[in-house]
Amino acid sequence: WDFFNLAGSVLQAVLDVVPYTNHVRILTSETDLDDFLRLHPSGSSSPRVLVVLDDSRRPVMSVYSTAARLADTHHFAQISAFRWVTDRFKISRLRSFVVVDPATRQGGVQGARLVPGTQAFVEQVREVRFLPELTRHTFAERCGDGFRGSCTWFALFLTPSRALGAEESARRALRRFREACRNLQTHTGVGIECFWMRYDSIGGAAWNAALRPLREKVQDAVKDGIWVAAV
Repeated sequence: WDFFNLAGSVLQAVLDVVPYTNHVRILTSETDLDDFLRLHPSGSSSPRVLVVLDDSRRPVMSVYSTAARLADTHHFAQISAFRWVTDRFKISRLRSFVVVDPATRQGGVQGARLVPGTQAFVEQVREVRFLPELTRHTFAERCGDGFRGSCTWFALFLTPSRALGAEESARRALRRFREACRNLQTHTGVGIECFWMRYDSIGGAAWNAALRPLREKVQDAVKDGIWVAAV
């Protein structure tokens, strides 16, 4: 132990025994990164938090603690500062992080920021909000008790499970839907919340059945299995 830096020695000893990779995935290649960011057909749509370090093998206590605290809502990984990483995410300083929406493959408007202490890190990650996938949890979070106030209406972007992970055209369509929703919410005063949904998933099956009559009426507007409904 370095008794001239006892606090650092204790911290390193803790990091040596915690199950770091249970909460933080270590990425070593562009293939690893793409797999981490990809929305898999039946996979989680939770935001991805990517930490860029001088060495991806280096454990960082605030990263581990934040990942453990947010394990139910976010996925964390870290990667070395390869040139293609810093160029892709516009990283100018190391020990930075970006939060990425796997549905659109885009980061939050906040861009890359330095990794702070645990509490600030938790708060900064949570403040990055994306267009949510429709689930019981996200509906309750955005709409509370039901169809009133900001949820007098809600708009749905419906897509096959495979599309957003595999096709840039589907992600581009979702980005346009997201921007249209923002414009409606900002400029019209209409009480509307927007969600996207994989209509052929287990969770989307009931909605798919309920909206089937509407889809049949607008079948000509359905492209590559993607369509939009407001209810």
